Amino acid sequence: LALCHNVLPHERRKADEPLTAAVLRRCSAVLVHTPAQAELARTLADVPVRVAEMAPHLWTRVAGPAGRAAGEKAAGEGDGEPARRLLFFGLVRPYKGLDVLLRALAAGPPDVRLTVAGEFWGGTESTRALIDSLGLADRVELRPGYVDAADVPALFAAADALVLPYRAGTASQNVDLAHLYGLPVVATRVGTLQTAVNDGVDGLLVPPDDPAALAEALHRLYEPGMLASLRAKVVPPDAEGTWERYLDTALDALAGPASSPDH
Repeated sequence: LALCHNVLPHERRKADEPLTAAVLRRCSAVLVHTPAQAELARTLADVPVRVAEMAPHLWTRVAGPAGRAAGEKAAGEGDGEPARRLLFFGLVRPYKGLDVLLRALAAGPPDVRLTVAGEFWGGTESTRALIDSLGLADRVELRPGYVDAADVPALFAAADALVLPYRAGTASQNVDLAHLYGLPVVATRVGTLQTAVNDGVDGLLVPPDDPAALAEALHRLYEPGMLASLRAKVVPPDAEGTWERYLDTALDALAGPASSPDH
């Protein structure tokens, strides 16, 4: 069984399609996390394809007592003064749109700061140059490198919201991770982000690759009462239920052609 988060890489090379197709043709079935990825898998190999919501895995090491305490602290702070700090979390790659967020930050509320925590593909030089050119050196904290699980609760507890300015995407665990800590999410309408975030309820949605729209959303986020309203409606993820459904689908796929049709 091939478990495919992304059937093909976001930044593709000529060899990706034939190599991926060769791997999938050697499998009994393919399990993907979105209908769009299922359609892509079917174009590459004539094998059964199943779809299941991606089960939570990022917070299995951070959802212990310390993680829960940080989540409660973050949720409780919604009634007080905002920290006026945003968080960009995870691997930094071109499709994730950090540059879009930096341009939006420069045009957004002037006292809001940003923490960027995660490994950078290709180094930090171009990002630092953009920060300097936008005059954001005193408002952006870069924490390049792998983020240890022990450091995750404090990162989320110190932020008002998680921002996911992706240019493209399939599925992401980061919305659920933010909701685990009681944080609303500002995201783009790509992949499953547009269904995982309820616009105006537990976060805000904007078009991808649009710094002006994202800047407007940041202004809206810091309007009086908005953060508290969004925080109050954040619902923690159902990790146990999602895992049960995921494993049921995986076992169904492994059962072979006699199993039930696509979920």
